[in-house]
Amino acid sequence: EYRPRSAIGWNQDGQIWLMTSSRGENVNDNGMRMGGSTTDQMGQWLMQLGATDAVLLDGGGSTTLEMNDPEDGWRRLDLPEGAWYRALANAFALQSRY
Repeated sequence: EYRPRSAIGWNQDGQIWLMTSSRGENVNDNGMRMGGSTTDQMGQWLMQLGATDAVLLDGGGSTTLEMNDPEDGWRRLDLPEGAWYRALANAFALQSRY
């Protein structure tokens, strides 16, 4: 089934990929993100990038990708600014050690 999805992939060289798939539109979707990909597609894309291992995370309305850009602050990468997304009680975050 095509649904918004989130995944993390990595390999033995220390490369890490954070991936989301969604329609990428600002749409009133009644709390359900539309479009996206299948679980097999997410795995194939990560393997094409060089990932040898991966974890498929929660998807659907939980699919959100944000970045704290040192120049611009927090910004959303998976949907246009101002698009609806539901409040989440948890998240996966990476922080630089440097």
